Amino acid sequence: MNWILFWLALHIIAAVIAFGPTFAFPIIGVMTGRFPQHAHFAALINQRIERFLVIPFALSMLVSGTGLLIAADVSLFKTTYLLIAVILYLINVAVALFVLEPNTHHLVRLTETPPTGEAFAELQRRVGLVRGLGGLLTVTFLAIIILMILQPGGLVFGPIFG
Repeated sequence: MNWILFWLALHIIAAVIAFGPTFAFPIIGVMTGRFPQHAHFAALINQRIERFLVIPFALSMLVSGTGLLIAADVSLFKTTYLLIAVILYLINVAVALFVLEPNTHHLVRLTETPPTGEAFAELQRRVGLVRGLGGLLTVTFLAIIILMILQPGGLVFGPIFG
């Protein structure tokens, strides 16, 4: 069995499942702005996507990435592009776990009833935080993809299926 291809396949599949749906978050946000009566449903959808797709599959990439490094006999600390990508990944996961997910939980709570006064101000603040950090995570995720594809100054392998 080609363990490199095994771990690579798991890694790519996890990335698609984890991060693909996050590109729908801004669309859901815009639709929520247009139809605020559905804000609670939108918050619930975003929370479910985070909890059951994004976070578990993003965390699984730590295992598949480690398996890939071991199978390919790659030194993380001698491969600059890979080290940068892993650092960006760890930052993204930490922000998702410790900032975005708790804020999404609060958005669900705040939208259970139509917010007024202080609750509305809190809702607006949290929506702004989630939008800003979500956009930043999207940019860093795209940077990780570019690093993984281009491998600037990095590894050069022969044919994948050879």
